Amino acid sequence: MEREDNTIPNFIIELLAGKAYGLSTPEKEKRLQHWLTANPQYSQSSKELLVLLEKHYYLNLQKKVNKEKGWKSIQQKIQSKKSIRIFTQKWSKIAALIFVLIGLTWYFKSYIIKPLKDKVDTESSYSQVNNKAVLVLSNGNQLILDNPGDTLLEESGGLGIRNKPGELLTYDQSSFKEIIEIKINKLLVPSGTRYQLLLSDGTKVWMNSLSTLEYPVVFGKSERRVMLKGEAFFEVTHDTTRPFIVVANNNEIMVLGTSFNVSAYESDNRMETTLVEGSVEIYIPGNNSFKLVPSQLATINTLNNSVNIVTVNTRYYTSWKDDILYFDNLPLQELATRLERWYDVEIIFKNERARQLHFSGAMENNRNIQFLLNLISQTTHVKFEINGKKIFVE
Repeated sequence: MEREDNTIPNFIIELLAGKAYGLSTPEKEKRLQHWLTANPQYSQSSKELLVLLEKHYYLNLQKKVNKEKGWKSIQQKIQSKKSIRIFTQKWSKIAALIFVLIGLTWYFKSYIIKPLKDKVDTESSYSQVNNKAVLVLSNGNQLILDNPGDTLLEESGGLGIRNKPGELLTYDQSSFKEIIEIKINKLLVPSGTRYQLLLSDGTKVWMNSLSTLEYPVVFGKSERRVMLKGEAFFEVTHDTTRPFIVVANNNEIMVLGTSFNVSAYESDNRMETTLVEGSVEIYIPGNNSFKLVPSQLATINTLNNSVNIVTVNTRYYTSWKDDILYFDNLPLQELATRLERWYDVEIIFKNERARQLHFSGAMENNRNIQFLLNLISQTTHVKFEINGKKIFVE
């Protein structure tokens, strides 16, 4: 039988890469979404490609990269190749994604500069420190947060930062001097890892897997603004003079003192805000805004900025910070995405019908993923084959 042959244009691949690496613009986002809306047959393959690109973005953010030079190189590599063909057969999709991956690997190997601390010299040696949270200081120094025992770090200017490896990063407000300039730090949390952060104002942040938070070492006098990619739970210290603002997927969530969860993985094409207590006001492009009350979940479709607000059991959306995964009538496709981030695995569907099976339950993080897979297998016809970090759904 003759295969159906489709083509993803080079400019769409380039737009997806820019989105994954944080180099997109509102104009480029609009162009990408317009094309995807007009070509819905590429929705799944484009999403899979974006997930792959995002994983490599987080992987290589743990290295110091010449971003501008590297980005130009990516553009040249994409433009020099013929359009990537995505066939309906699964093996052809994977082959096309691997083709893109080869070009990205070339780029990263060509332009990586050795980190100043906890050096990683080669791709093979890097695997030894994979799945470790990384702190990027304002001067670009990168610290892998896995040293044994409490570790006292230092920002430029003598600002104290205490790290409890694998658990908590604390900014010591007592060591701060008068603010002369705003210094920005970035915390990178890869797949299979979670981390806690205590900001200088006393705000507590729990960061989920495959997430990045940019924040000032010391907040200014008018506001407390942070930028999130991925998922985080915030317990914000009350301050009526300085609103706390979370920027995610071009939206802004503004609070004074509140507990809430934000899930803003770009590959999900949505931003979810779950309010536990207090109140939040969310601003979306187009000067639209709305407020939430406790136990409300607001979902913003990032493709068209539509908003859906429902009342929920917040436990289902916040328990991950307590190392518990709750899921209620969740499609296996979405559950698989969460498990990929949580356990740093890749789940591949050989059985396409299994994607839409729904499951409810809960599992502690100290359980091996095999435990959950066995439960699913015992209650359905779905079987799993594990090969290293790849899990095949049969």
